[in-house]
Amino acid sequence: SEAPADLSVVELIDQHPELLADGSYHLDVSHLGSAMRYARLLTERSLVEKAVEMAEYGSRLPKDLQYAGEGPFEEMFPTHRLLLDATLGRHVDDALAYFAGRASAATTSDDTAAPQSTTAVETYLVLLQRTGRHADALAAFAELVPPGRELSAHAPTLLELAAASGDWDRYEAICREREDLIGY
Repeated sequence: SEAPADLSVVELIDQHPELLADGSYHLDVSHLGSAMRYARLLTERSLVEKAVEMAEYGSRLPKDLQYAGEGPFEEMFPTHRLLLDATLGRHVDDALAYFAGRASAATTSDDTAAPQSTTAVETYLVLLQRTGRHADALAAFAELVPPGRELSAHAPTLLELAAASGDWDRYEAICREREDLIGY
């Protein structure tokens, strides 16, 4: 039978708990995990809302089907939901606190050492940018991204953060500190 069109995935599961009873699941969980990784890029509200539903579905699967992800998404579905909810303007402070902590943990106390993965830092920068905290994102970039470290194309650049914040003096100072003559 078909699911009622007016119910979200969460409402459907809430109204029909038998759907997940006895370890039942309805799609390949690795595919759901892949969809979550791609969902990090979403900003269109209707798509983000669907991705939140998918994250909630994954969070309700049996624990043995909730595979670990790459940091800061070790808990694949709950942490994606946190990011996606914040993208929608919900629980923003909680998300910022979590991802700030994960970004800080991903960097080392040695300023010349780069984190093994930039995902935690990039996620934090993206979240700051999405939530309109452009000056904070500029400061976080200066603090968390070592000079010369390449970020993925999905992360905001120092120039983009400066343009969004309008703080060209801070941008200039960061470029000088990093001896970035081209940026300067």
